[in-house]
Formats: sequence, C-alpha cells, structure tokens
Amino acid sequence: VSLDNMRQDIKSYTDELRDAKDRYQAIIGSIDCVVWEAQIDPPRVTLLSGQVEHVLGHSPDQVLEMLGHWRRWIHPDHHARIMAAFSSAVSGGRDSYVEFKVRHGDGEWMWLKALVSVVIDGLRVVGLRGVLVDINDIVKASEEMAEARDIAVKTADDKSRFLAIVSHEIRTPMNGLLGMLDMLNDSELNAEQREALALATRSGRNLLALVDDVMDFSRLESGEMEFRHEQVNVHELFHSAVNLVAPDAYRAGLDIGVVLEANLPQKIVTD
Repeated sequence: VSLDNMRQDIKSYTDELRDAKDRYQAIIGSIDCVVWEAQIDPPRVTLLSGQVEHVLGHSPDQVLEMLGHWRRWIHPDHHARIMAAFSSAVSGGRDSYVEFKVRHGDGEWMWLKALVSVVIDGLRVVGLRGVLVDINDIVKASEEMAEARDIAVKTADDKSRFLAIVSHEIRTPMNGLLGMLDMLNDSELNAEQREALALATRSGRNLLALVDDVMDFSRLESGEMEFRHEQVNVHELFHSAVNLVAPDAYRAGLDIGVVLEANLPQKIVTD
C-alpha cells in the first residue's frame, strides 16, 4: 500500500509539474518578447523561448547559431554598450538592461531592449536570464517627437527673428515721421490743424506701441517676457482710443464719445 501511495504521489507531482510547465509555456508564448537564459561557465544559452521568430525574424535555431558571430548581427555602434551591460551584470552581480539595434530577419535594423537578471549561487554569478523586447515603435515615436520639437524650436526662432526685422523696419521710418510731426507742431497752426496733427502723432505712437506688443507676444512665447509697471492716465487712454476711430465713425454717420464714471480713478499702475 505504501509503495502504491508513493507511486500515486509521484504521478500527482509529475502531473502538476507538467501542468505548470504548460502554463509557463503558454504565458511565454502569449507575450510578444523573447525569453532567454544562459550559463556563465562555460558560456552557453540554455533557454530561448517566446515569440522568437516574430520579434527577431529568425527561428530559435538560427538565433543560437548567429550568437556565435553576434557582432555581425548587432549594430557596430552598439557593440560597446552590449559588452558593458553584460560585463556589469556579471562582475557587479546586479541586474541591468541595454537598448541596442539588431538586424531583423527582413534585413532592416530594429531596436531591442534586453532586460538582464543575474542568477547567483552562493556568492558567485553563475548565469544570466532575461527578456528581449521589441521597442522599435517606441524609439521611432521618440525620434519623431524630438524632430517635431526641433522643428517647433526652429520655427519659433525664425518667427522671433522675423518679428525683430519687421519691428526695426517699421520703427525706423516711423521715428522719422514722428520727428517731423514734432517739428511741425512747433510751427504756426490753427486749432483744426493742430488737432489733426495731434491725431496723427497719437496714431504714430500707437503704431509703435503695437509693434512693442507684437514683440512682447514673441517674448512671452519664448519665456523672456518682462513686465514694465508704469502709471497710466486712464481718462487720456480712453479718449485717445476714441479719437483714433472717430474719423471713420463720423464718415459713417455715427456719433462716438466717452462717458466716464465719476468714481473711475484717473491714474492706475499697469503694464
């Protein structure tokens, strides 16, 4: 009876191990990655499973054969980082990872990420295990984002330079025009002419202020905006704004004016 019980227990344990192995293989097969395991001495890959052919474009047997001349398979620029990552894991006894490019079975270069975990027996690293994950789409998306960012930065710089040039080209003749208006203001003018001159002067100064506002918007986008707090006569500001549009309003047969509340302060401090 005791022997039959032992046989029954062994069969039960064997069935459980088989079921566990099947579940493990099913899990590995459902994940879009390559699972590997290797011993250190002598160096040999003891396990290569998962979606090997889908990820790498080669069968497991082909990959094992290619590992003998891995430098042909991995991009030359990444040989050093591969050696550094695996050497660090073995000598330091700590997990590591490395991202690198390999030649896919279709002939194209693709990005992989290798997660490396150490297998320790006593105080010595006796093996390595890990997974290979396809990160090609992630790297491409990152590169596209970086390219889009660079284009956006260049566009912003070009716009700032353009605005600076336009500002200079407008300011130069406008300053000359305002200078001539100031000289004309010192001449003998009747009341109607002096009012027209004042309107022209205000219009010119408002145009210069508009140029400053455009430049301020450019500085605001680049994070270089500096506020200038100054005292402003609100009453004069409103009257000046109305005077700018009054000629067009009168020509259209419209009456326009300003009505200010009695409790409105005459001066405020603003940007």
